[in-house]
Amino acid sequence: MRRLKAGEQIRADDERRASPTWVREVAAVSAALARTEHHGVFHATAQGETTWAEFARQCARLLGLSQERVHGVPTASLTLRAQRPRRAILDNANLRRLGLDGFSPWEQSLAAFVSEQAQVA
Repeated sequence: MRRLKAGEQIRADDERRASPTWVREVAAVSAALARTEHHGVFHATAQGETTWAEFARQCARLLGLSQERVHGVPTASLTLRAQRPRRAILDNANLRRLGLDGFSPWEQSLAAFVSEQAQVA
């Protein structure tokens, strides 16, 4: 968001898929889980999936900025410090079984985050 607001051009991966997740929702679901007697491995991610380029375009839209500032590029053209999976989508199956999968779609969470940040600034 900072770079988009500053007028920078963004190069973002248009191939790798992920479920961007707001940490506020992770904290709320984690707290709810901690109040239960259940333990084990629980994936905790937003609903839906997107590419990082589409995520950046959605940020631009929500900020009222031109999506043309975001340039979707192939993964191979980016300098990454470590290899990343092509598809990093997790399943909240264990949370769903317990009725604790309270995650919003990533677009809804991003809109809430952008709105909150606008009030802070």
